[in-house]
Amino acid sequence: MSNDNQSDFIPSEEEDEHKASLRDSIRRMTNVQLGILLLAGAYTLYFVRPVLLPVILALLITLILNPIQKFLHEKLHILSPVAALMILMMVTSGVGAAIIYLSEPAYEYSEKLRDDIVKQRLKNVFQPLSDIQSGLNKVATEVEKITTPKEPEVEDEFAPPESIARPGIEKEVSPPLETPATVLDDIKDNKPVRVKVGKSPVDELIKTVKSVGYHLVITFILVFFLLAYGENMIKHITEVEATAALMDQLTTEVSRYMLTITVINSLLGVITGLAMWALGMPNPILWGVMAGTLNFIPYIGAIIGAVIVFLVAATHFDNQLAVILVPAVYYMLTIIEGNFLTPAILGKSFTVNPIVIFIWVMAWGALWGIPGMLIGLPILMVVRISLSKFPMFNRLERIISA
Repeated sequence: MSNDNQSDFIPSEEEDEHKASLRDSIRRMTNVQLGILLLAGAYTLYFVRPVLLPVILALLITLILNPIQKFLHEKLHILSPVAALMILMMVTSGVGAAIIYLSEPAYEYSEKLRDDIVKQRLKNVFQPLSDIQSGLNKVATEVEKITTPKEPEVEDEFAPPESIARPGIEKEVSPPLETPATVLDDIKDNKPVRVKVGKSPVDELIKTVKSVGYHLVITFILVFFLLAYGENMIKHITEVEATAALMDQLTTEVSRYMLTITVINSLLGVITGLAMWALGMPNPILWGVMAGTLNFIPYIGAIIGAVIVFLVAATHFDNQLAVILVPAVYYMLTIIEGNFLTPAILGKSFTVNPIVIFIWVMAWGALWGIPGMLIGLPILMVVRISLSKFPMFNRLERIISA
């Protein structure tokens, strides 16, 4: 082959630049498409919450209960539907008892936090800080007076004395403030009276209970079907043996994580309840359940719980030290759990970048509120474990777990 023919196959510099430009264009288009896809996904998630929230909750609860269902079915040879029904009856009984036992004190405390007595007690708690701040302000004012040079006063020789009134100038007197007519006067004059009716707390509570009850019923029905027939459904979907083995390994690891983190949060709830009881807090079971539930929300859940127990302590204790000690103990227990207990049990295989966790949970909170924040971390762990099983997503998995 001649040199001329060989030169035809050697790419020129212009062709290299063209290919590089084409690659950059494709990369930019891919980034734009990815951004549009993310926005469209967030928009869809926001509006399909009533349908999707029970489904996701059912999937997460199924992953938690799946090891128990497997034990009953494989070890004790109980039929899957019967085992699922037994598990569901135990779970619903526990949840129902907790709601019945804890709903009344929770409602009472939510009403107490709106009273003026609570505001006065909180004011008394922070009174030393207010006194310190006012003292510092006084010291700063005195220092400013001492350090600021006084300007000499210049008298106007042509200005008339203040006792002599200037001719043609009258002293301006502000007119009296117009007071609105009282309701009684309006009634006497047969005038319509506007009455502003606020929302009843009882009506709001009934509305919330109805909404929560609806979601719980749908969720537990889905949990039953997933526990009873989910394994057969996966086998029919993944007919390839290698894919079925991968799915089984994935569900096993995710179930192990979900069950472990649920046990850890339950243990934290028990310890927190005992600590609140030892400190003299009323209804310690309520605060234990709250601590275990809010611990599914990383970082923010502990702060929310500490603020709530602080407000309740302010309504219950007259001693300022006790009011400060209760939230401090609550928050310290969550710090010990998050920094020592959970890493020691789960190990490094389930670690996630704290920045990714915070952004992820905030995003789910913006989309679905408190329920979104509760399920945010479990969903992230499911995504992380799933990505670790596919080599093509190793880079993304490293970003999440860094």
